[in-house]
Amino acid sequence: MAASGTFKQEMPPKGGYKPIDWQQRIPRAMSGPRMLLAASAVWGFFMAKKMYFHRMFMMDEREMNDSRVALIPFYLAERQREEMVRFRQNRDYENELMKDVDGWVTGTLFGEKVYVEDDRCYAPGGVEYFRS
Repeated sequence: MAASGTFKQEMPPKGGYKPIDWQQRIPRAMSGPRMLLAASAVWGFFMAKKMYFHRMFMMDEREMNDSRVALIPFYLAERQREEMVRFRQNRDYENELMKDVDGWVTGTLFGEKVYVEDDRCYAPGGVEYFRS
């Protein structure tokens, strides 16, 4: 394969290369007051950021707490409604179970009132409430 044109050898630039800098260069350290100023600026920035996000977090917490407090009456009403449903289920179960016993009155234990006392509802224990 023949080379087209003339061959040109790469040569250093005219005047030669720049001298090689082989000495070690150690950067100057920051002075004490400048370092203290820089550290104070960084610390101040992050403290401002922390206070901002803490404020946002506390606002969210306050809103969630207000929501919980506002929903407490609904939770209590739902729990009382479920108790009333369970009382009715227990009463119906007792009626079905004791239908063949003569003289049995539902809601009494051998003629003594169990669930109602002085026009107040008696809160039964776990065994009475969850039976069936």
